[in-house]
Amino acid sequence: MVSEDKQAEIMEIQQMQQQIEVLSNQVEELKQHLVEIDISKSALLEIQKTKIDTEILAQVSNGIFVKAKLMNNENVIINVGMNTTVEKPIPGAIKLLEEQEGKITQSVEEIEKLLETVGYQAMDKINFLENQEL
Repeated sequence: MVSEDKQAEIMEIQQMQQQIEVLSNQVEELKQHLVEIDISKSALLEIQKTKIDTEILAQVSNGIFVKAKLMNNENVIINVGMNTTVEKPIPGAIKLLEEQEGKITQSVEEIEKLLETVGYQAMDKINFLENQEL
């Protein structure tokens, strides 16, 4: 029969495992966002190199595009929230993306440290329980 203390420890380990899973998913989502930012930065650099009146594919929605002609290769329109857009020079838009990239990278590092800490704590508890059984 398992004592109440062991049951409590086992429940705590299960909670830690759930926390590890949630944190791991957050890291993966943030890393995917970093990939998307990198793609956006590359696209902006390509737009700068593209000649005016060049036919391009403009994305309307995920997987849906229209043919369009590039009218401006120096500025882009950015959604700043609450259905508000502003026109920014491409270097300014890239700087904005790099700032987001820095914040996300910092968040990833913080979550990974927390993951490591929770992982060690869970392993310590598992080892403790295994040693009690001997």
